[in-house]
Amino acid sequence: MRKREILLVDDDHVINLVHQRMIKKNFPSLKLVVHTSARGCLDYVMLNPKTCFLLFLDIHMPQMGGWEFIDELLRMDLTDRVHVFIVSSSIDPRDVGRAKGIDIVHDYLPKPLSREILQEIKVDLSF
Repeated sequence: MRKREILLVDDDHVINLVHQRMIKKNFPSLKLVVHTSARGCLDYVMLNPKTCFLLFLDIHMPQMGGWEFIDELLRMDLTDRVHVFIVSSSIDPRDVGRAKGIDIVHDYLPKPLSREILQEIKVDLSF
């Protein structure tokens, strides 16, 4: 069985603090790693080839956004060990539709994350 970790990727420090608390309460036994850039997170995933990740990803970030991050995961064929949940304040139907068309994206979630959403994810993915 692979090692499992949770990754939180968002450039908003306040949202990261809120989400960290929620995630730690709902997944107390898993390591949580926070990144404020998608590029830094991608490097981390590459450096940990024996780890399976539950990834909460913002889509609107500077330099490399969430969509570009997902494109890189697909290009590098890392999809077997990364379970992506987009977490966004965007209600643009184009973003929601795009997420639904990508196999590795499990869901498109509104900010902020809630206890109920995290509990449902925990059950669905057995994390």
